[in-house]
Amino acid sequence: MQWVKLEGSLQDKIKIEALEANSKTLEQANAELTVTVDNILTEVIPSIMGV
Repeated sequence: MQWVKLEGSLQDKIKIEALEANSKTLEQANAELTVTVDNILTEVIPSIMGV
């Protein structure tokens, strides 16, 4: 986690923490999607086409 000194309310700080958490969730989802697409391209399509 990166600490940044903020001039603002606690509500703003909480919003930033929530955005950081959402970012990590999106990074994980992206990694999972990349693996899925890779599997489709390297295993599923070749098996369907009989390669």
